[in-house]
Amino acid sequence: MKIILERNNNKETFSILSNNRLQDSCEVEGWMLDVVNTQQLDERVFYLSRAYLQRFLSLTNVNQNQLQLLAAACLLLGSKVSSGGLKIKQLLEYADNIILQNELLDMEVVILSSLCWDLHLDIDEERSINHIHSLQLSQ
Repeated sequence: MKIILERNNNKETFSILSNNRLQDSCEVEGWMLDVVNTQQLDERVFYLSRAYLQRFLSLTNVNQNQLQLLAAACLLLGSKVSSGGLKIKQLLEYADNIILQNELLDMEVVILSSLCWDLHLDIDEERSINHIHSLQLSQ
């Protein structure tokens, strides 16, 4: 499976070829990065969002069919904490409108509760960890 970008009527929609649901965390992170890049958001939004996603997944079991909802909620939180700029309507469109607004907002509250409202992250530390991880993968 791969993430595709479709351009229809000046709208950009990210979806997966199989039943429009993202299937694993790697695909989800790729989708998140695509949304951040397309919206020209600060890269901090991606780092924060991915950190929230990883922290949440380390605490909670999630059904595969909920990964895109989780990722979208993490993006929304990352955007709010960082620079703003990501609108709920845009996010729902990027998710190919398979997520409802109330589902997104409910998931946002679930994430906040699970993370004990601790959304602080040292981005420089996160970048260093990612760099070390990418070096280990290349060896």
